[in-house]
Amino acid sequence: MLCFVAESEPPFVAESEPPAGTRKLPSRLSARRMRGALAWRLRHLRVASARRLLALDSARQRRRRASTSTRARGSATNAGASGVLVAIAHWRGEAGAPAAAGAPPGSRDPDRSQILGESIDSLLDLDVDRIVLAVLTNEPRQTFRDLSARPATSSNVVGASILPNTASFDARDYPHGRQIVVIGWRPTLLRRHGFYLTWAHKALFRHALVDAGFSHFIYLEDDLMLTRTSFSYWCRLREPLARHGLLPGFVRFETLDGARYAVDPRGRQDLDRPDQRCLVLSDSAIDLGSGPELRFVSLSNPYQAMYILDRELAIDHLRSSPARSPLLSRAIRWPECIRERAALGPILDDVPAGFGSRNVVPLQERAPGEYRLDSRCLIEHLTGNKSRSPDRRHSMVRVEDLFLPATRDPRGPEILSAS
Repeated sequence: MLCFVAESEPPFVAESEPPAGTRKLPSRLSARRMRGALAWRLRHLRVASARRLLALDSARQRRRRASTSTRARGSATNAGASGVLVAIAHWRGEAGAPAAAGAPPGSRDPDRSQILGESIDSLLDLDVDRIVLAVLTNEPRQTFRDLSARPATSSNVVGASILPNTASFDARDYPHGRQIVVIGWRPTLLRRHGFYLTWAHKALFRHALVDAGFSHFIYLEDDLMLTRTSFSYWCRLREPLARHGLLPGFVRFETLDGARYAVDPRGRQDLDRPDQRCLVLSDSAIDLGSGPELRFVSLSNPYQAMYILDRELAIDHLRSSPARSPLLSRAIRWPECIRERAALGPILDDVPAGFGSRNVVPLQERAPGEYRLDSRCLIEHLTGNKSRSPDRRHSMVRVEDLFLPATRDPRGPEILSAS
């Protein structure tokens, strides 16, 4: 808005009435207030419109989900994986740039291309017949050159290609084996910030759903190591937990001075909370060989920077989840920013009563009242920047000490049990 202010105008001078048909221009101060009020109103309208959009189809989606969950309870849900599409968000900044706020003084950002290679190596080792690794990045040519120059660390033959954008992706071009495709991303008029790169995988998953050969879809950030053991854990527990409306969850950890620290939980978890519900599954129901039974609880902060979908979850997520788009995700009461909402997936959709989220983690009883995480739900955060932060807002709890000793038997009135 252009504002014209007479510099020589004295203060508190009575002004004559403007001629008919003319409009008085606002002062610089009032214009600033108008811009602030307009910005606030636009933010309010975005959230309100997102909630209205969700409310319009809520009844229809509830009916459809109810019928879907009923079918899921009576049938298996992708117990094994045949083909996997993995989307990795990889932002390339200036090499050797200063680290982000909260990092140790004078530190530099790590080489993310090397970390990306480590993440890819672990994914190529998944026990499936077909894997397509899509690296979404703002610098596709440089990323492609870096990946092509890396020595092969897998016994599998891996092909690599490069595409300008997600619209160019055709799953039929990658029918078998292990393939790496680097896909370019550019900001748009409405999504100019680099954080929106983390949302590009949604369009990729929609394109890939037409290929029935993909049984699972994985999104993760470029500094996470998802191992064969962790993926097998998710596939094995997907069906038993789906009967209760839950999903297998993960916990990010970092290693510092030989100790493992949980990244996302901000404090030790209290199993004695009155609102803490627990699902107990016997080993005969899950066949993990972990003992007579496993207890599953939701964490106070369920964020895990990645998620896994089978075909049923993917269809439901991309059709009806609030986390399927940046606009609709504003309706989720989640205090994190754009890129964190992109990694939510279905973990906050249709959460069962008594649980904080759909993703739950398994606990093993080491001694009476002492519980520890089952190591199969752990995924490593390779950059290690959280545990080395001087303010230690993250990674303040050792993995082995994440849960406070329970003073009461979890098998109380709030427990759910399944044989």
